[in-house]
Amino acid sequence: MYDTIRGPVLDVIDGDTFDISVTHTGKNNKYSDTERIRIVDINTPELNTPAGLRAKAKLKSKILGKEIRCHVHARDSYQRLVGDVEYV
Repeated sequence: MYDTIRGPVLDVIDGDTFDISVTHTGKNNKYSDTERIRIVDINTPELNTPAGLRAKAKLKSKILGKEIRCHVHARDSYQRLVGDVEYV
């Protein structure tokens, strides 16, 4: 079973990555007050392309400032959490 964290979205980095303020944490691991999350199984275009800018804008309009829950799968090589994301 995956660990779960929850909190409001503080910033959107690109079309598949964002930062949250961690307000509730799972029991299996320790987390920072702010964590960067990459949505699992989604790969949007790079920000230096028009499609990448559109993907970022779309994600920002959907989740910025909203409370989300992340079911953490792992940490990647950039130390981001990788996981499934849903609204709370």
